[in-house]
This record gives sequence, structure tokens and C-alpha cells, in this order.
Amino acid sequence: MRALTKAQRAAILERLQHNHRYSAVVAYQGKHIEKEALEFASVLEEAGWIVSGPYVNENICAEGIEIGIGDPISACPSAHLLLEVLISAGLSAKVVKTAEPLPSAFPGSCSLQLGRLRSGN
Repeated sequence: MRALTKAQRAAILERLQHNHRYSAVVAYQGKHIEKEALEFASVLEEAGWIVSGPYVNENICAEGIEIGIGDPISACPSAHLLLEVLISAGLSAKVVKTAEPLPSAFPGSCSLQLGRLRSGN
């Protein structure tokens, strides 16, 4: 997993600052991922989101970063918004239903996984 470039960070900030703000939990798994997790938490906070973490969470189904988003709507529009923003910034991510709640996540939340995905536990 690579660090955000200045251009990616700017693109994420610009798009998120002009949309609704949500709450998110940033967790990560794997070696040498903490810096990237801190970067994602920082850019979300700068965009006005309420962010918890980043936390180490060995229960997530990815070696990389998982961003849990509390969204009471089952279709998870907040997760899809963030997915579109990340893709437009040239990042690869995947929306998944959160199997195990991340710290401070709302019940029924969705997550975005970034990094090398592997099968669930």
C-alpha cells in the first residue's frame, strides 16, 4: 500500500469538502501500514468528517486499511460517496458490509477496504 500523493490528497479533500460529512472509523492490519492509516484519518478529518482511529484490528478481512462508516441506511450511500471519491483520486477500494463492528461504528455500517484484499475469516 502506498502513501497518498499530494494530488490524490487534494482531490479527496476537494470532493469531500463539498459533500455531506459523515463519521468514520479507520482501522488497519499489516506491517508498515500505520502511516498510511494516519494519512487517511487525517484527510477525512480535514474534510470535516468525524474520525476515530486509526486502530490496529486483526479481525478485518484485508491486509491494508478499512474505513468503517456509520450509516443507518442499508444501501450505505456514505460508503459509496467515499468510494467514488477514492476512485476519482486514482485509488482502488471496495465497499463491504461490516461483519464485525469496528470501534465506535454504528450498527449496520459499511466499510471500504483499501490494500491487498484476502478472503474473510
